[in-house]
Amino acid sequence: MLHPYKVNFGIQRRAGSLVKSVFSKRGQNLKFGAVSVLIACACSLAENSGIDSVQIAAQPIIGGYAALEFGQLVKARYRQMDFSGGDFRNLWVSHEYLSFSVKHSIGDHLTLLGSLEARMWYNSVPFSFNPDQTEGFPRQNFDITFPAAAGIIHFGRISQPEFSLTVGRFEYKYNDEARNLGEYLFRTGSYPGYVITNFDLPLARLSGIKASLRFPDFLEQNLLLTTLREIRPFYDLSVSYLAKASIGKIARIGAGVSFDNCVDAEIPENSVTKSYAQNGYLTSPTDTGYYTFKGTKLLAHVTIDPKSFFRYSPFFGDEDLKIYGEAAILGLKDYPASNAFDSLNNSNPWGYDDLSKRIPAMIGINLPTHQLLSYCILPAILGYELEFNADRKLGKTLTCGLPGLVLGVGSWVLDHFCGTNTRLDLISLEAEWYGCPYQDSYANPMTNGLPVPSTIRTPGYSDDKGEISYDDVKWSLFAKKRFLKNGEIIVQFARDHSRSDIQLKKYSDFQAALVRPAHWYWMSKIKFYF
Repeated sequence: MLHPYKVNFGIQRRAGSLVKSVFSKRGQNLKFGAVSVLIACACSLAENSGIDSVQIAAQPIIGGYAALEFGQLVKARYRQMDFSGGDFRNLWVSHEYLSFSVKHSIGDHLTLLGSLEARMWYNSVPFSFNPDQTEGFPRQNFDITFPAAAGIIHFGRISQPEFSLTVGRFEYKYNDEARNLGEYLFRTGSYPGYVITNFDLPLARLSGIKASLRFPDFLEQNLLLTTLREIRPFYDLSVSYLAKASIGKIARIGAGVSFDNCVDAEIPENSVTKSYAQNGYLTSPTDTGYYTFKGTKLLAHVTIDPKSFFRYSPFFGDEDLKIYGEAAILGLKDYPASNAFDSLNNSNPWGYDDLSKRIPAMIGINLPTHQLLSYCILPAILGYELEFNADRKLGKTLTCGLPGLVLGVGSWVLDHFCGTNTRLDLISLEAEWYGCPYQDSYANPMTNGLPVPSTIRTPGYSDDKGEISYDDVKWSLFAKKRFLKNGEIIVQFARDHSRSDIQLKKYSDFQAALVRPAHWYWMSKIKFYF
């Protein structure tokens, strides 16, 4: 039996001493005074709301999932290899996941969240690029992460609070429809620009504080103070504000701004070299300026459901035909190109002087999930488009389409006469354009601590130009089906911003692996919730 007990926080006294101790230190700690003030104010509000003396009435909700993920990099590139020989083909990828989560409500105003995710994976370095095994042995590896470890203070109805304050590590997603591409505000860099995507993870995992204000069924606003943990500059603070509104069932619109790395943590690992050869540019014939990681990002996204304008038939599912899009500006400030030459290729011959090349934009649509389309027509189109040998296109189309025709008709008949549900829950097709003139890589920030693009050659080489322009277009096809109440199958075909997994972090692949028109992969996941 779970006995209720009293929780006494001693909030005002502890918060006051925290602020005093932070402001009494010199130098960089003064910059974090605002964080302490915010925590102190929230704690004071919580105390006035009665959280200092509450009864624990509910038992924790424990859940999680187990999943098997597997697929194939049909054609991709590894670790910025030479442009003539860096591609590999048909590399199998496999991951296993086990996740546990706990949610515990303490009274009416406080919820604690925690989750642990373990991943087992195989070193995917192509053997032809790793014959001496300097970049990891071909063996299984293990990762453990905390997707969530946070406390949420509620003000209002706990089922849908008007105001809440989340402190800790949490998952955040603002574009409800995005399945792979998009979510640019927290999955990108400004200087240099890069984009990150991960299969079946169209969101960001953030560490910091989130204040949310909601007006049910109409408006939601979020103010976030977050710190960067995975990519340099480590521990710098970013301030972001996002808002989204619903216009009935017709549309949702949203916008946001992020002052990226606006507060410097001032730790040695983040120090930017002030060297003209590596990080400098001329502001005048005699003056030198230096690039910085700080940047202002702007965001806009919209979702439209055209089914709201007409009475649709059972041919369409609830999620079908939704059209959505997103665009972001990754850095408002222009920087000129550098004419310096560094033997380590750390200079910036492109500069950041064209705003249009710092705007990733995506558009997506939820395709009809009728069996004839999802099991027959769509596989035939994929077979045709993903076969780059013209002589084999017809054969690949028939190979993919004809079995799908039998499956599509058979599943429709089964549903119609037997009352089953073989229809997919969702099919999402997304496309993106991002005209960044340099590689989609954060190698220079990570390895050298420099806010300049990662490059092997200067723009004068034809191969280099081809490499940089050919990766402007990305696409993704995502499908999902729930089964047996707690089961889920996910399949994705894509050419996105994925990177390769390798064992040794020293040799991590910071560059996107899919950079040519012929590069693509397929991945699938079988997941069971408990």
